[in-house]
Amino acid sequence: MSRKQSRKSNKRRVAKRGDKTQTVAASGPTFAVAPFVNPGVSSLLLKNVGALRTQDPPGGIDSLFIMAKNHHQAGRLDQAEQIYRQILQRNKRHAACLHLLGLIMHQRGKSSEALALIKSSIEEKPKDAESQNNMGNVLRRLGRAHEAIAHFENAVELAPKFAGAYSNLGLTHRQLGQFPEAAAQFRNAINHDPYLAEAWAGLAKVGRLSLNEEEVGSAENVLQNKRLSDNDRRHICFALGKHFDAVQEWSKAFQYYDRANSLSEAPSTKGDSSRLLTAILDHSFLPLTCTPEIDSHTQSGVVPIFIFGMPRSGTTLVEQILASHPDVSSGGELNVVEHELKRMFPALGRKGLGGLESMTPSQSSDLKEAFMDTIASSTDANCGKSFFYTDKSLLNFAFLPSILSAFPDARLVHCRRNPIDTCLSIYFTDFKAAYEYTSDLGEIGQIYCLYYQVMEKWNAALPGRVFDIHYEDILDDQEDATRQLLDYCGLTWNAACMNFFETDRQVSTPSDWQVRLPIFSSSRDRWKHYDKHLGSLIRSLESCI
Repeated sequence: MSRKQSRKSNKRRVAKRGDKTQTVAASGPTFAVAPFVNPGVSSLLLKNVGALRTQDPPGGIDSLFIMAKNHHQAGRLDQAEQIYRQILQRNKRHAACLHLLGLIMHQRGKSSEALALIKSSIEEKPKDAESQNNMGNVLRRLGRAHEAIAHFENAVELAPKFAGAYSNLGLTHRQLGQFPEAAAQFRNAINHDPYLAEAWAGLAKVGRLSLNEEEVGSAENVLQNKRLSDNDRRHICFALGKHFDAVQEWSKAFQYYDRANSLSEAPSTKGDSSRLLTAILDHSFLPLTCTPEIDSHTQSGVVPIFIFGMPRSGTTLVEQILASHPDVSSGGELNVVEHELKRMFPALGRKGLGGLESMTPSQSSDLKEAFMDTIASSTDANCGKSFFYTDKSLLNFAFLPSILSAFPDARLVHCRRNPIDTCLSIYFTDFKAAYEYTSDLGEIGQIYCLYYQVMEKWNAALPGRVFDIHYEDILDDQEDATRQLLDYCGLTWNAACMNFFETDRQVSTPSDWQVRLPIFSSSRDRWKHYDKHLGSLIRSLESCI
């Protein structure tokens, strides 16, 4: 077959896919679900959803189901949930409703209910690949990676051409540090669907240099396909940017990174970070007085270690070092503080502090309870045995007074890195909708300066209470920096912390591949390779560097 015929064949195959399904999770797994968040390419659920249904009793369940699915596709989750539940009242074994309602619960953060619903769907239709795939995604998001892998493997066994499930297998293996397995599964996904952008993005992040020359050419060819959505194009541009950065073709790397960011959509939260940080600087509220000593009689029985800073400042590395200690359980980015505070103060961010400055002791108690409930549901191997528990939700730096009011014995670890390197690394990372300021260098610099001023405020109000750890200090003398970190936290020395890259745990952040490698210094002063492109960034940082 000629190359021209092959391209035509590919186009016909793409055209047959019909409506596209969408990804739900921020880290990029393929969910077989209605298309209303970020575009993906698997259409198995929408194409085969009729096969999921049990034999409908008379009375209009079919029409109700179509109505619910339409709401779900359009992102009207409340209406979809209401109708799904109405159908299940009449037929509690309706597999498609169980499945799709489980996805809505997962999107709402109700993971336990999501698991129960999708499990029931699988019991009704054990050979449904979409349900197996989505069960794997929910489990992966809960930190239960090994269980997730089993379900993804079930999915590809049931549907050997299910590219999205292969991509999800690759993502999960990568988060476990299993690079050869990850690369193989991402390549399986690409072989079955060369237009699956998230698989290209995933493969590019399996180690420092994971795309071979032929794959780079293929990715660039895929990028030319007019059928690609902007979101898919963005994934591939980030992947190619990483490749050309690794091979030191700096200009080409920046071109791809710049193009990727130009394709990013502004989220609905645009401006929230700026409003929140500005409001913090404009108010004089202070946390309760507390002591840095560990209270061995604390009611929780656990001392939280909050790790925070700007994105790409070394927080994942610091958590990986601490997680290597036998007395520490790692929580990753729990985001429970931010979510709980936004539940208490719905206008938080959107309208500055939104009432946060008037937080009551009762609300502090509720925050502590929510955090402890999250710990109780953790599947970390050390959980229940450890006295220390990490949370590396980055925005926690904005909420230190609230955190200290709930946890007077908390450890507060602030990660710092060269400001220009930090901001450039943010620009070079695909955060999707996690942060609303990451696609413009000038805006990144402005947010950095606000963050810097907020931390100056907390350090002045709480001298000695926050421990600053500099990424560059870890590069210069890893052992000394690690000893100081452990000493601040109240942890004894343990040599395993030096070999953090060998620690067996799931890492679900953009740095998941980097913390599987020994310390390397190539990221120091990385910005100098790109200085001719950084005028707007450096100008915006003038007040804090």
